[in-house]
Parts: sequence; structure tokens; C-alpha cells
Amino acid sequence: MRTRLKLLTVGVVLVTAAVAGCSSTEASSGAVQNDTPASSAASPAASPPLLGGTYNSVCNTGLAYSCGQMGPGGGMVFYAVSRAFSLGNGYTTATCGTNNCHYMEAQLALLPGMAWCVGKGATTSVSPGTGAAIGTGYSNTQTMSGYCSSGAANTAIASTSGGYTDWFVPSADEGDALAWQWEHITGGAGCWNSSQAGAKQAYEMRHFGGSPIKVNKTSNNVSVCLVRAF
Repeated sequence: MRTRLKLLTVGVVLVTAAVAGCSSTEASSGAVQNDTPASSAASPAASPPLLGGTYNSVCNTGLAYSCGQMGPGGGMVFYAVSRAFSLGNGYTTATCGTNNCHYMEAQLALLPGMAWCVGKGATTSVSPGTGAAIGTGYSNTQTMSGYCSSGAANTAIASTSGGYTDWFVPSADEGDALAWQWEHITGGAGCWNSSQAGAKQAYEMRHFGGSPIKVNKTSNNVSVCLVRAF
């Protein structure tokens, strides 16, 4: 009986040692990788990173803010690049100043479902049109508001969330960047895109894994996400 007890004790010690040795794994090259995640870049308002995936072209590392951290407006940073991007249409109130933005943040709380536009912009293509590229969301939103008496753009412009008044509806490419983490921000709910699809249609942005879909501009069941650059 004592002999069996000694063998059992030795077995427990061996198993414990084996488990303790699992804190690192060996890659195919033979190098040892530490499973402990690297610390994120320092931020004035750091928060735990999102669980969602990111892709390097819109989530550069080593910056003051990183994707997944809280931005100055209380939203979650979803776009962080070392190469600055510009915003058109007189965008001078941004924290970063004109033509010198590196980040975008999105408020975690979606605004209730509403029409893309109520007014002539609901059945007429807004002029001079809307862009799809990074940096055009602000200009799109301003253009939309001139054709709409109410709706997604007007609501975004009227927002003072986080103490800022420069929120806008994201463009197609800005929405695509946000979509990589969108499911973990909103649970997968869709929201309006500021790049119109036609005279009577606009795009509803979906989370990663789902393409934007065309929706009638007067639909009243699409939420609005607030985005700002800084």
C-alpha cells in the first residue's frame, strides 16, 4: 500500500512539472514563443483591447492610441495609422487639426433606427455626391444634411457625445475598417453608411464577414453609429 502511494505521489509531481513547462510553445522554426501577450501602446485613455480581429493596414502599432482602446470622445478606436489622412469640407474642429488625423473612434452605443434621409435627399442623389474613401465620411455627412431635414446625418451632426460636436456617419471604406471589430462593439447590428448607393438607396454596413447591403433611404429600422476622427 505504501509502495503504491509513493508511485502516485511521484506521478503527481511529474504531471505538475509538465503543466508548469507549458507556459511557452515552440514554433515550427524551433524558436520558443512566450504566450504572454505584448503590452499595448500607451494611451491617455487606455482600455482593454477588443476581442475582434484587426488588420494591419488600418491598425498600426506603436502609436499613442491603438485599435481597441478608448478614444478622447469616449468611443472605441478602430482606425489607427502612422500616415495621416485628411478630411474635406472645412473639417477644422478636429482635435488633430486640419489634414492631420491619424485615428478614428466609434461610440459603443448605436443610435436608434431611423431613415438615412427625410427630405429631398431621400429620392434624389445628394450633390456633389458622396465618397467612399477614408476621410470622406465627414464630408458625406455634411452634404447629406443639406439635402435632409432629418435622418442619419442630421442626428450625427447634432450629437455632442463625449463633449465633441464633430461626429459623422462613416463612409464605405471607413465602415469597412470598423466592420472588422463591429461585431464586438455592437453584437453584430448593422448601421447606416454615408456613401449612397443611388438616388433612393444607401448602404447598411454589416459586421466582418458580411458585405454591405443596399437599403431604401427611407427605411426607419437602420441604426446610426457615431464616428469621429482625431
